[in-house]
Amino acid sequence: MDVGRALVWAERELAQSGIDTARTDAELMLQELLHAKRSDLYLRPDLELSPGQENILAEWVKRRRARMPLQYILHKAWFMDMELYVDERVLIPRPETELLVETVLEKSRDMPKPLAILDIGTGSGAIAIALAKYIDECRIWATDISDGALEVARRNAERYGMQHKITFLQGDLFEPVRGMKFNIIASNPPYIRESDIAELEPEVRMEPRLALSGGYDGLDYYRRLSRAVDLLKDNGFLIFEIGYDQAGAVSEVLRASGLDDIEVKKDLPGLDRMVLAYKNKNNREV
Repeated sequence: MDVGRALVWAERELAQSGIDTARTDAELMLQELLHAKRSDLYLRPDLELSPGQENILAEWVKRRRARMPLQYILHKAWFMDMELYVDERVLIPRPETELLVETVLEKSRDMPKPLAILDIGTGSGAIAIALAKYIDECRIWATDISDGALEVARRNAERYGMQHKITFLQGDLFEPVRGMKFNIIASNPPYIRESDIAELEPEVRMEPRLALSGGYDGLDYYRRLSRAVDLLKDNGFLIFEIGYDQAGAVSEVLRASGLDDIEVKKDLPGLDRMVLAYKNKNNREV
C-alpha cells in the first residue's frame, strides 16, 4: 500500500465510525508513522509503506475507531509549544489550560523572585513544566495522587530539562506539602458533574475518571482546594481552572476561605475559564 491509498483507506475507516476529524487524524497517523511533514504525504503519494508500517497503521486505525483519543494512540499532546508524552494514566492537556499558565506568567512578572509555586494534581506535568520553562527564578512542587501520572510527568520534565526545578510528590492534593508556603498555587482539578460524565464524548470518557469527576455538583475539589489558603503567602494567589458555569460558585467558595480580590478570566470563546484569588494582597510579606 502506498501513502496515497493508505490515506484514503484510513480516512474512510475513521469516517465510517462517525469520527468528524477523520481526514486530519489519518494525516497525523501517517505523519507519525513516516516521520514526515503533512506536505510530504501529498508530494510523495506513491511512497510504499513497509508491511510493518501497514500493520501499525491498521492497529492505530482500529484503536481510533474504538474512539481512543488520538493523543493516547500516538502518545503525543501539544501544550504551550511543547510536545508532551501522554497515555491513559493522565488527562490530555487542553488549549484552555494554556490560559492558566499565561495568566500566572503575567501576574508573576512583577512579584519578587525567586517564586515558590505549587501545582496540585499535575497529571502529565503540563502546567508545572511550562511554568518552570518560562519563569527563570522559581521552584515548583507538583503533586498527584496517581503514581502512574507522576511517572508521565517526570518523563516530560526530563525531556525538557526541567527536572531540577520541579519536585514531584505523590499524595492527595496538598497533603505532601503541608507546612510549606507558596507564592502561587495552581490547579486544573476535576470539575465535571458526575451526572454529566455519561453525556461526554466517547474519547473524553476514556480519560481517567479520577481526573474528570468533580462530584455531584462539580465543586468537590474546589471545596477541598480552598483549604490550601493556609499554604499561601501574603500577596500570593490561588488560580484554578473551572467549568464555564462555575465562576460564581467557585468564587464564593474562595471568598468563604478568607481570600479576596477575586478575578474571573475568560477563554478565547468568551466563556469563564479561570478563577484567581489573592491572600492579603498588598501586605509586605511575600
